Amino acid sequence: MPGFDDDKLRVLEASDIAEVIGEYVKLVPKGREFACLCPFHDDHHPSMYVVPHKRMFHCFVCGAGGDVFTFMQRYHGVEFPEAMRMLAERAGIELTPWKPEARPGGVRATRDEPRLSRADLIEANRAALSFFRAILRDHPSGAAARALVERRGIAPEMVERFEIGASPDRWDGLVQTIRSKNLRDAAFLATGLIKRGDRPEPYDALRNRLIFPIHGETGEPIAFGGRRVNDEEEPKYLNSPETPLFSKSKVLFGLPMARDRIRKAQRAVVVEGYTDVIACHQAGLTNVVGTLGTAFTSGHAQKLRGQCSEIVLLFDGDDAGQAAADRAIEVLFGARVDIRVAMLTGIGAKDPDELLGRPGGSDKLNAILDGAEPVIERWARRVRERQADMGPAMRARFLDDQVARLAESGLATLSAIERDSMLASLASALGVPSRVMADTFARAQRPGRRDAGERRESAGPPQLRPVDRFRLHLLSGLLDGGGIGQIAPDRLVRALRVDLAGAPGAIAAVTERACGMIERREALDAAALLAVIDSPEASALVAGGLAADRAGAGTTEADLLAGVERLEAHALLAAGAEPKGARIGAGSVGAAGGEGGAMADRLARLRELHAGHGGNREANPYRFKGRVGGPESIDRRESVQGAERSEDGEDEAHDAGAAPGPR
Repeated sequence: MPGFDDDKLRVLEASDIAEVIGEYVKLVPKGREFACLCPFHDDHHPSMYVVPHKRMFHCFVCGAGGDVFTFMQRYHGVEFPEAMRMLAERAGIELTPWKPEARPGGVRATRDEPRLSRADLIEANRAALSFFRAILRDHPSGAAARALVERRGIAPEMVERFEIGASPDRWDGLVQTIRSKNLRDAAFLATGLIKRGDRPEPYDALRNRLIFPIHGETGEPIAFGGRRVNDEEEPKYLNSPETPLFSKSKVLFGLPMARDRIRKAQRAVVVEGYTDVIACHQAGLTNVVGTLGTAFTSGHAQKLRGQCSEIVLLFDGDDAGQAAADRAIEVLFGARVDIRVAMLTGIGAKDPDELLGRPGGSDKLNAILDGAEPVIERWARRVRERQADMGPAMRARFLDDQVARLAESGLATLSAIERDSMLASLASALGVPSRVMADTFARAQRPGRRDAGERRESAGPPQLRPVDRFRLHLLSGLLDGGGIGQIAPDRLVRALRVDLAGAPGAIAAVTERACGMIERREALDAAALLAVIDSPEASALVAGGLAADRAGAGTTEADLLAGVERLEAHALLAAGAEPKGARIGAGSVGAAGGEGGAMADRLARLRELHAGHGGNREANPYRFKGRVGGPESIDRRESVQGAERSEDGEDEAHDAGAAPGPR
């Protein structure tokens, strides 16, 4: 029977990392790889690379990296079991039933732990969703909700697409279902589906309502919204509370259903509320998502910016809609995407649902969306309108106040180049000189505010020993798919295992898995290697090394041989154990024995090559000063450019340069 490692390998092999990551961020082809904005730091230029043939991703700025499991864990903030379950469902793979011994490290199943996991909360939401859908489908207590669906003109296809349900008009409908299925109250209490009052027995939180499940980005139910069935009841809408699964400021209703169309159209339309989203989808406008009782935030923009180049915010034409539209510019600076504003004014309909219920409503709504106003131009127009009746002094003060609000909303946190470009755009929209806007912005800065161009430093990639960088670089070349050529497998394995005892655990595990495959004469496969890694941190460490060599032409046998010789040189010099500061020469290293003599010959050839490039013949060719975290080019023609005398008198060779960054 397959176990945990078999499940992990099956899911890994079935999950194309480029396809998975491409569902969350926009990927740009770069040869055999893809580049994108890193979702794990405030990225302005594509610095994250996805390497499909090595089944990994790596950001050259913040150091985030790993396999497809690591991406899902970091992006969704979940633990490994939940990430694997999400990917398994995506690939249609049935996982092995849980057993205590099936998980490494002695981790117990969450159902036996007092602390609730994300998986526990989702399981509770799934059970509730099944209950709500059954009530709406054919239960007598769902008759009033079914009548409401018919009155609102919601098509059966939309009921299925959005998994709409209903709750009965009683206090213990869901509670009785929980009891009958022998489920625990704790998860349902944590998600807000049931509550406790003064009495010990819990009660249903959503009663006599049309239920709209709120889905996470991968389609799982993370919360619920309920619309009243009886118009005399208050409030009209009731949402789940904030939980570890659900944050109103970051979740968009309908995003899983709209994602494909958003990516194709390169435009996302944001409306307010469940029924407006459903009405738009029913009318064929399937790139529409909705906020959940809150203004559009930078958290919402973060979810959309990797999917499209333009966001259109569609607001109702009432005073509340105008106020919300006026605040839209405050999101612009953190969005890193173009934002436009469309208003439902002068059309006699208060919202998209009402407009689309009229003849020709779809054409009118499309025209409104196509005429959406850039948020900067709308901001400038509104400022001019408000200044129209003001005197010069009041106009100046009003502009100072408006720019100060923009500074507090994120304008001051932009880089100097981005800030100046934005100020120029604002000045142009207002029709004032750029220097006036720049001076106004300078006055708006509060004392003690950090410089607008100051950027938070990223943690950067972790440090590795040179020998581990060489080891990962050799593995990277082997994964390029060209095989090992004429290099003897035994020699290759010995080189990979050089000083392996001192390597980080993840690198040692990956290397041993690779050596075993080479000894069995199996083709190296990235999925098989990555299956031995059991933490996001370890995955990022390995990915940082394997992703550093991104030569699109692949790796030649000569490249692999150079990598082997570099590791052999390390072993030979380590065996010589010369005192610090001693001159390293062929005579001293020859004492290592018969095999050492052969290795000394190879070392001598490396030194000859090094000398041919103007370097010191006596320099140690394996001690490099390249950037930590990224192996140097293993092309022997470029491996060394010169030598430098260290303070203690020992010569050390240098890299041809730091590991290449994003191209």
